[in-house]
Amino acid sequence: MVCPSKARHFQRAGKRAPSRFPVAARRRATGWCLEAHDLAASKLVAFREKDRAFVRTLMVEHLVRTETLLDRIVLLPVDDTLRLRLAEWVRATAGG
Repeated sequence: MVCPSKARHFQRAGKRAPSRFPVAARRRATGWCLEAHDLAASKLVAFREKDRAFVRTLMVEHLVRTETLLDRIVLLPVDDTLRLRLAEWVRATAGG
Protein backbone atom coordinates (compact mmCIF):
# COMPACT_ATOMS: atom_id res chain seq x y z
CA MET A 1 0.00 0.00 0.00
CA VAL A 2 1.06 3.58 -0.60
CA CYS A 3 0.51 6.14 2.11
CA PRO A 4 -1.30 9.42 1.30
CA SER A 5 1.96 11.38 1.53
CA LYS A 6 3.30 9.25 -1.33
CA ALA A 7 0.22 10.08 -3.37
CA ARG A 8 0.95 13.77 -2.82
CA HIS A 9 4.54 13.14 -3.99
CA PHE A 10 3.19 11.79 -7.28
CA GLN A 11 1.03 14.87 -7.71
CA ARG A 12 3.95 17.24 -7.02
CA ALA A 13 6.06 15.38 -9.59
CA GLY A 14 3.38 16.13 -12.21
CA LYS A 15 2.25 12.53 -12.48
CA ARG A 16 -1.16 11.07 -11.87
CA ALA A 17 -1.52 9.78 -8.35
CA PRO A 18 -2.14 6.06 -7.84
CA SER A 19 -5.78 5.04 -7.98
CA ARG A 20 -7.54 4.42 -4.67
CA PHE A 21 -10.31 1.98 -4.03
CA PRO A 22 -11.97 0.75 -0.84
CA VAL A 23 -11.28 -2.83 0.13
CA ALA A 24 -14.58 -4.55 0.89
CA ALA A 25 -13.12 -7.36 2.98
CA ARG A 26 -11.50 -4.99 5.48
CA ARG A 27 -12.84 -2.10 7.44
CA ARG A 28 -11.20 1.23 6.81
CA ALA A 29 -8.67 -0.29 4.40
CA THR A 30 -7.64 1.26 1.12
CA GLY A 31 -6.03 -0.49 -1.81
CA TRP A 32 -3.74 1.41 -4.16
CA CYS A 33 -3.25 0.65 -7.86
CA LEU A 34 0.22 1.77 -8.82
CA GLU A 35 1.31 2.43 -12.38
CA ALA A 36 3.68 -0.37 -13.49
CA HIS A 37 6.79 1.80 -13.92
CA ASP A 38 6.28 3.41 -10.49
CA LEU A 39 5.89 -0.03 -8.93
CA ALA A 40 9.00 -1.35 -10.67
CA ALA A 41 11.11 1.65 -9.61
CA SER A 42 9.98 1.35 -5.99
CA LYS A 43 10.66 -2.40 -5.96
CA LEU A 44 14.19 -1.77 -7.22
CA VAL A 45 14.96 0.56 -4.32
CA ALA A 46 14.77 -2.43 -1.95
CA PHE A 47 17.08 -4.31 -4.38
CA ARG A 48 16.19 -7.71 -2.93
CA GLU A 49 16.57 -10.67 -5.27
CA LYS A 50 12.82 -11.28 -5.30
CA ASP A 51 12.19 -7.64 -6.29
CA ARG A 52 14.84 -7.71 -9.02
CA ALA A 53 13.30 -10.95 -10.34
CA PHE A 54 9.88 -9.27 -10.38
CA VAL A 55 11.16 -6.24 -12.28
CA ARG A 56 13.17 -8.46 -14.65
CA THR A 57 9.95 -10.32 -15.47
CA LEU A 58 8.10 -7.05 -16.09
CA MET A 59 10.86 -6.07 -18.51
CA VAL A 60 11.06 -9.43 -20.30
CA GLU A 61 7.29 -9.53 -20.74
CA HIS A 62 7.31 -5.92 -22.04
CA LEU A 63 5.03 -4.74 -19.25
CA VAL A 64 7.41 -1.85 -18.60
CA ARG A 65 9.56 0.14 -21.02
CA THR A 66 13.24 0.53 -20.19
CA GLU A 67 13.37 4.25 -20.98
CA THR A 68 10.25 5.01 -18.93
CA LEU A 69 11.62 3.00 -16.01
CA LEU A 70 14.90 4.94 -16.20
CA ASP A 71 12.91 8.19 -16.23
CA ARG A 72 11.08 7.10 -13.06
CA ILE A 73 14.35 6.14 -11.35
CA VAL A 74 15.59 9.71 -11.89
CA LEU A 75 12.56 10.95 -9.90
CA LEU A 76 13.14 8.70 -6.89
CA PRO A 77 13.94 10.47 -3.62
CA VAL A 78 17.16 8.47 -3.08
CA ASP A 79 20.84 9.37 -3.05
CA ASP A 80 22.75 9.59 -6.33
CA THR A 81 24.81 6.45 -5.64
CA LEU A 82 21.70 4.28 -5.34
CA ARG A 83 20.05 5.99 -8.32
CA LEU A 84 23.13 5.18 -10.47
CA ARG A 85 23.17 1.57 -9.23
CA LEU A 86 19.50 1.11 -10.15
CA ALA A 87 19.93 2.70 -13.58
CA GLU A 88 22.96 0.50 -14.31
CA TRP A 89 21.02 -2.60 -13.28
CA VAL A 90 18.10 -1.67 -15.55
CA ARG A 91 20.42 -1.04 -18.52
CA ALA A 92 22.31 -4.31 -17.93
CA THR A 93 19.08 -6.25 -17.54
CA ALA A 94 17.69 -4.71 -20.72
CA GLY A 95 20.82 -5.81 -22.55
CA GLY A 96 22.22 -2.38 -23.21
